[in-house]
Amino acid sequence: MEKSSLIYNPNCSKCRASVQLLAEKHIPVELIEYLDQALSKQQLLDLMQRGIPAKDMLRVSEPAFQALNLDIDSLSEADIMNLLLTDSRLLQRPIFTHGERAIIARPVERLLEIL
Repeated sequence: MEKSSLIYNPNCSKCRASVQLLAEKHIPVELIEYLDQALSKQQLLDLMQRGIPAKDMLRVSEPAFQALNLDIDSLSEADIMNLLLTDSRLLQRPIFTHGERAIIARPVERLLEIL
């Protein structure tokens, strides 16, 4: 069986719905609370290699991002990586990995696309 993980925030309704959907489908999953333990540069690069573009990982609706007054279209992958490494709140969620693929589960049912 391929290994699965869910990078999530337990206070997020979409994250909780993802956990519930995975439980209903009897999919064992490692839960990773990224606000408690920030993702490393290598982990972020791994997500990109599994299919998530850097710009998709950035949570532009987050007040912390809006306070920076940045234009996402002007940011390079390196800029985005630095932002995510500096402030974990800027990471989009939930992120589901299964085997060699990863997907942002918005809407939640998207995680079924890689099962």
